[in-house]
Amino acid sequence: THTHTTMTTKPSTPNLSLPPTVNPLTDANPTSSSPRNTSGQDTSSQKPTASQKAGPSSSVPSSSMNPSEFQCILLAGGEGQGLYPLSEFIAKPLLPVANRALISYPVQYLVQNGIKDIIIVYVKSQQGMEKCIQALQAEYQDQCRIRGRCLDEEEHMDSASAVRAISDWIHSDFIIVPCDIITDLNLQDVINVHRSMIRSSVTMVMLDSSQGATDTTSSADKAKSQQKGHLSVEHYVALTDIDRTIKRGGDLIKNNALSSSPNILPRRVAFYSTSILEELKLGRSFFSKWSDVTFSDRYNDLHIYIFARWVIDLLKKMPKIHSLKHELIPYIVSKQFSDLDSEKEMPLEAKQHPQQRALQASSSYWDSSDHIRAFACIVEGKVFCKRTNTIDAYLEVNREIAKGTVKMYSTRVEEPPKPKGKKGGSKEDKKKEPRGEKPKRPPVQIGQECCVASGLELGEQITMKRCCIGAGCKMGNDVKIVNSVVMNDVIIGDNVTIQNSIVSSRVTVDSNVKIDNCKIGSGFTVQIGDYKDEVLKKEKEFVI
Repeated sequence: THTHTTMTTKPSTPNLSLPPTVNPLTDANPTSSSPRNTSGQDTSSQKPTASQKAGPSSSVPSSSMNPSEFQCILLAGGEGQGLYPLSEFIAKPLLPVANRALISYPVQYLVQNGIKDIIIVYVKSQQGMEKCIQALQAEYQDQCRIRGRCLDEEEHMDSASAVRAISDWIHSDFIIVPCDIITDLNLQDVINVHRSMIRSSVTMVMLDSSQGATDTTSSADKAKSQQKGHLSVEHYVALTDIDRTIKRGGDLIKNNALSSSPNILPRRVAFYSTSILEELKLGRSFFSKWSDVTFSDRYNDLHIYIFARWVIDLLKKMPKIHSLKHELIPYIVSKQFSDLDSEKEMPLEAKQHPQQRALQASSSYWDSSDHIRAFACIVEGKVFCKRTNTIDAYLEVNREIAKGTVKMYSTRVEEPPKPKGKKGGSKEDKKKEPRGEKPKRPPVQIGQECCVASGLELGEQITMKRCCIGAGCKMGNDVKIVNSVVMNDVIIGDNVTIQNSIVSSRVTVDSNVKIDNCKIGSGFTVQIGDYKDEVLKKEKEFVI
């Protein structure tokens, strides 16, 4: 089992926190200009409409957010190695989740949270992405500006490299969201925390795994974190309580970080590690900056970040930074309370932000070295947050969406499929049944926790429970599918049972087959027999 490690220290030196009475300036962003594509392709043919300036529609939560205040970068260029073999022939963002493309969920999430400018970053090898982005543009043309940016795999595979490559499109504070996130977290609460912290350099979202939030840690990371003698691999952080009363200059200051959501707890991040720690060594200088620091490994990084605009300039000056999580964020966290005059790579805006200068001049409690700030929004309670980055997670997310667990992603109710014949299922047959005999079993039984596409060709004695069935599928007689995902254009013979499995598109399943806990790649033919705990896929063909 995964164990939690917590250490708390309380040195006498008070924490250098922010004064409580200063509100962020909403007009401090640089003037936006028309984006110019200098690398990659712009798949957007749309222009901002009048409705984009009018604010969110009635389905979007009310917010005081300026539409141009935040841009969102949706990172969709990952290879999806954790979803192999499903992602071998289908780009990860296009994998069907409850018969919708995976990337459509974070786009819907962002639009419903009032985001007006979304940039989808992908790579050339991801076939079908341009068409998918065009469909999203058409669906949300009256609510949000959606653009696609295609990059070369060789240069821009890592997250920080991808953000650096599209820097000419970024003109405001920006939000980073992965394309595989499924969540009902109120993003506006996170944005409000970012604002209230006098323009935080970075605000990240973390889940408190001890408070019932859904765990997003991959199985590989969990396995590493359980190595003997090691602490957590990915999420070892030190947090301070920014909501407490502190003593500075003989006066008591109450520092409030307001959030309308009871599930979000703002914290200042004093330490952030993304590597295995055999032992932790911190010098006296660390404790001279921070007090009441709590070290813990129970917080899981959701990979949703809000960065100040000047971070783009920092990435340009530091081309060796390739990863946001493993390199950029630890670097920013470590530079808090540093002498930025000696930091040549730090952009001028990080040193001379207008809010900071005004605050420094108006408050005797302001620490002039507190230019860079990193904060975390700790998510507690029953909030659904899931990264669809593993096979197990993919199967679970399909099941939860079909079940209706995440209300904002309600699936469309399709007309129940009809069998090829009327035998046993029509009203005429029921009238002909002799009295006293049990009614015949319905030819097609579909459970309530299913998402089934229309237009299927079905035989008789079909049972579906807790499953997602894609379009264009054909099934013979006596087919049972339980807790599984069957993608588009799958052909299934007679007397077939599929449970706890994922069947990719264009798979053929012969008659008299039993499949249990298997992952089947696109285009594979499953021959007669029993299969359990297997990965079935076509061998690659090489042309000499």
